[in-house]
Amino acid sequence: MTRMRFGALAAAALAAAGCAGLRAQQARAGAVKKAMDETVFPGSCRDIWPKVLQTLAANGFQLVGRDRELAGQPEQGAVGRFFSRGFQTVQTDAGDLETGTDTNKELLRMVAVGKPSGENGCRVRMNAYQGDAAQNPEREYRDYDLELAALARVAPDLAVKVEEAADAAAR
Repeated sequence: MTRMRFGALAAAALAAAGCAGLRAQQARAGAVKKAMDETVFPGSCRDIWPKVLQTLAANGFQLVGRDRELAGQPEQGAVGRFFSRGFQTVQTDAGDLETGTDTNKELLRMVAVGKPSGENGCRVRMNAYQGDAAQNPEREYRDYDLELAALARVAPDLAVKVEEAADAAAR
């Protein structure tokens, strides 16, 4: 009987630890989401855009056209350009910058958008598209961690504050 009680207690303790770990992970993710929703990157979108592109490249995403050079990737061949689902940076009528990466081996591609904010600020959003649109509907979600990685390149001090707040929320 003692062994059964110990086993049940151990299982309960492991379950509680797992739940606590999951709660901490969710709290951290929520804090990063909230912070990135509110964050304005310092600098004009044009000025910070090369660092946004470098963040995408550093995370294994293949850029398209002239964006590759800005991010330090080799020039793309004609066949790669033809079959790419991505697109090089364009400026919309509203003044936003937008770029799309090619799909990687995990069938994941990113679309980054920079929206001017205030006199000298930019809101950066990274939207992920997972799957093959030709065969299955793509799953779309916002990648807050990749946004935070871009913030770390543009304004390391702000990124540290977001990380510290997220870590505090996870405790």
